[in-house]
Amino acid sequence: AMFFRSLAGRKPFMFELRGDNGFILTIGFAGDRATVQYSNSEGLPPYWMAVADDVIDEGEFLECLAGGTPTPIPRRFSLRLEQAQEIVQDFLSHGERPNIVEWEEI
Repeated sequence: AMFFRSLAGRKPFMFELRGDNGFILTIGFAGDRATVQYSNSEGLPPYWMAVADDVIDEGEFLECLAGGTPTPIPRRFSLRLEQAQEIVQDFLSHGERPNIVEWEEI
């Protein structure tokens, strides 16, 4: 999680990684947690969110800035940085939706 660790201290924000296959990962960074969405670059559905494997409280939200606006994201999509880093590395290597986590269509 070296990449995410380098972001320590920054305000929550979102950024995109674009694959050569027409798909993107939209990553939300918020301190010690991150969110990852997989979708096509045309902005058309389906949109898939990586589901955290360690979240118990469903009632909380994580906030990331999207276009300068705080965007609440359900806590079940709040990943450990290590988990998000694995998804990013897999996506950068293969360009496909990584099967190392569970995905939920939103």
